[in-house]
Amino acid sequence: MKRAVLIVVALLVITTRVLPISDPDYHWHLATGRWVMAHHAVPAVDPFSHTAFGMPWKFVDWLADVFMYLLHRGGGDAAVQIAFALIGALAVLLASERASRLVERASVPSLLAGALALATVVAFRTTPRPQTASFALLAGLLLLVDAAKTSPRRLYFVPPLIALWQNVHSSALLGVLVVLAEAIEAARQKRDVRAWIATSVGSALALLCAVRPIDRLVAGFDHLGDPRVAELVPEWGTPFRAGVFGPWVVAAGALLVFAVVGTRRSTFGPVASALGLSILGFASARMLPFAAIALLPLALEGLEVVAERVRHVAIPLALLAAVGFFLRVERPRTGLKEGVFPERAVAFLNEHHLEGNLFNEYTFGGYLMWTLGERSKVFVDGRSMALYGIDFVRQAALATDHQLVALLDRYEPPIIVVPPDRRMGFLQRKMGWALLYFDDVAAVIVRETGQPQPFAYRALTPGSWFEVGRLRDPVRLAAAQTELSRAQREAPDSSIVLVSAITVALAAKDFAKADALLADADRRFPGTQRVARAHLIRCIEAEDRTCACSHARHIQQEWPTNTYTAGVVHALACP
Repeated sequence: MKRAVLIVVALLVITTRVLPISDPDYHWHLATGRWVMAHHAVPAVDPFSHTAFGMPWKFVDWLADVFMYLLHRGGGDAAVQIAFALIGALAVLLASERASRLVERASVPSLLAGALALATVVAFRTTPRPQTASFALLAGLLLLVDAAKTSPRRLYFVPPLIALWQNVHSSALLGVLVVLAEAIEAARQKRDVRAWIATSVGSALALLCAVRPIDRLVAGFDHLGDPRVAELVPEWGTPFRAGVFGPWVVAAGALLVFAVVGTRRSTFGPVASALGLSILGFASARMLPFAAIALLPLALEGLEVVAERVRHVAIPLALLAAVGFFLRVERPRTGLKEGVFPERAVAFLNEHHLEGNLFNEYTFGGYLMWTLGERSKVFVDGRSMALYGIDFVRQAALATDHQLVALLDRYEPPIIVVPPDRRMGFLQRKMGWALLYFDDVAAVIVRETGQPQPFAYRALTPGSWFEVGRLRDPVRLAAAQTELSRAQREAPDSSIVLVSAITVALAAKDFAKADALLADADRRFPGTQRVARAHLIRCIEAEDRTCACSHARHIQQEWPTNTYTAGVVHALACP
């Protein structure tokens, strides 16, 4: 019965983690695997960017990257997604199997509650990336060292497992710490001391069986707890910070609480491993699955201790764990998540044979690296701390207009691919740059060095679409209408294009068309700030102060960080 419970939980992990890919690191891992296979070597310096080209690349998860690339070459994104869902399920299955062996008296409801809580935490990070494999490796290592307590010969397999882990992901040091904790327990009990010492030494030496192992040991952990990193990538910060908290944090917290109760009936090794990994996990959200894997046996022991005093406590906890897990369930689908990667922008670049160094959004870097290849080197990507350093990544991601100009002048990229944010409007108005393409995901802006770009948007300004007055000139309005037709062909499902059409209609004083377009926008893009601001502009153009003030107040309430509506409220003296 217990084995059936574990298999069911593992199957749940598989079926609920085959999701559209949104991880911005996915494609640079594929690109790295492709490079390794093409050159039959592990890159020692950066071949993909123009800002760090030729600089030392501190560590490469080359084995996992090659594995991902070969999967993709054989079966596309779907093969990678299914494989890593299986790996995540394997991590849950191995950890749950270990827990059921250590806590033989655990009831089926207790095991179900613990396994589902673990699955909730592990599923949070089960994506196509090398770290997912490290969860299964940790769970397998813990199961192996526990089995070695009764069969010491199994310790022979520990150093090779650590060596494999070290080439898959830079977290292999955690495995050595687990081995050391178990070796200390063996020394205290005077049990197979020589075998455990040899295994500890062999495991430490196994960390050197990799390309640039010292860099891997340092760079994998040197930015934990760094608030500068957490500001850019929330998963590097504590899981309790605003915007990150979710059911997986509750599940991890529950495992920790019951584990504290269960420590009374456990030995030093499992307690030390769980304590160390919990400190890491609750300091950095991305490390939390490691903590959950180590905590599970202690949590089951604690749950049984509680059950001795409160009968049937495991049943409602199992139901609660099931609810927490299924809160994160989505319909299984393969492929890329819509609206995350600049797919159409890349198609535009390829169609018009635009090549050259890029200035790009941090989260776009991996996809651009994979799709454009080395002919268009990226500015920055998800290899951040392993290559560029956090200060450079922050500078690229958080640059003000003045800082952006300085970066562009310094590196002179001819092509810019960024989201359609303030940078799009700023650069379109700046002399020497031309906006060639835009949709809801990305904009393509190029440097004008000779003849004007034939595809440039001159009259239509999607970065400042609310400035209706700029289109009142008949010549400019006619040009904007022509450019709008092209934008509608290139990105027919873009909310920015639709709102630009509303702006053009308002400039032409065609209020009936503007109202029809607004109704269409409400239907297709409900609850978006862009559409709400279009309603506000419609009220202003109709000189309806009550309507304008109502919409302005609504925007301020829903999106308090916007700066535009404050000026409207002040100008109209809204109550």
